[in-house]
Amino acid sequence: MNSSEVKSSSKNSRTKVKNLSAILAICLAVITLFQAGTANSKDERKMSALEIELLTEIDEMFATQEDLSLEEVIIEEVEALTETNKVKVYDANGELLGEGDPKTNESLRQLVNKADFLNEYAGSSFYQVTQ
Repeated sequence: MNSSEVKSSSKNSRTKVKNLSAILAICLAVITLFQAGTANSKDERKMSALEIELLTEIDEMFATQEDLSLEEVIIEEVEALTETNKVKVYDANGELLGEGDPKTNESLRQLVNKADFLNEYAGSSFYQVTQ
């Protein structure tokens, strides 16, 4: 009978040690979390004047874009697409036949219609007449 009492007392001491170590682990975890939280709040990042200026410009840009209605956005996009593009038309020998805006120049428009498209660069389109 003595042996059964010894076993139960050692079993109780083991559970006490396990409970105590679990409580210590929880306390350490809580302390670690609180220290990590306070360390981040103390180390606030200092921004330079240039960074602040850039951030305010970006905020202003987004604010003005949000103020536009859908119709205004569509009109701006159409205007950007319909900007006058410079057109240059060359003959088979590489000599310049015409240059300008085909919307306003009828002879240039006829040359563009006859010519083959070569390339487009920096808002200028290049064509070549092969006949």
